Amino acid sequence: MLDIGGGSTTVSVFDDDGLVATSVIPLGGYNITKDLSIGLRTTSDEAEDIKLNHGHAFYNDANEEETFDVNIIGSNQKQFHNQLDLAEIIEARLEEILLYSAREIQKMGYEEIPGGLVLTGGTMSMPGSVELAQDIFQSNVRIAIPDYIGVREPQYTAGIGILKFAYKNARIQGKELTNAVKIQQSNTSHTNSEKPVRTKKTTTKQKETEKKEPKIANFFKYFFD
Repeated sequence: MLDIGGGSTTVSVFDDDGLVATSVIPLGGYNITKDLSIGLRTTSDEAEDIKLNHGHAFYNDANEEETFDVNIIGSNQKQFHNQLDLAEIIEARLEEILLYSAREIQKMGYEEIPGGLVLTGGTMSMPGSVELAQDIFQSNVRIAIPDYIGVREPQYTAGIGILKFAYKNARIQGKELTNAVKIQQSNTSHTNSEKPVRTKKTTTKQKETEKKEPKIANFFKYFFD
């Protein structure tokens, strides 16, 4: 599995439903944005926006008719580009990331990937990512997307996986999240029944922090006690 995030790429090998090897490459989506910023002579923010709205990772499938304008740094002028211009830059960097990933897999002792390759991470939302990976690895490639409403994007895969693992681990240990919630509600009820005491006025921000801290403490206590 390749998790291509913003600043790094995590390479993980699974065998018999278990993680057997992992490695991290210091390259990711931010590097693609920097390349676009330099190539298009624009700001990083605009390069990121262009990448998300017009980017394509596989040059052969990019649309020459899809055009857009770009603000030039240090000038009031704009220049026009098409999706092919973007694909030429994006494909070069993503190909480098995928080749480094293939090299790491070989270093782990795996020459072939019989189960295929699973891609995830925000960068994999870009059209053409699967096609490029298939061309490089010559293997079955698919994108992992969480099947939950509101998070059906590759960038949420790792976070959802961690939550599911923590929940499953807590269930194995016989823990229930409702216990922590009941304790918090009980403490709150007891506090409200006491005689009011005049205290120093606190800001809204301080009140919000005081309310959040016990819930956060209970949440982590639920997973790690």
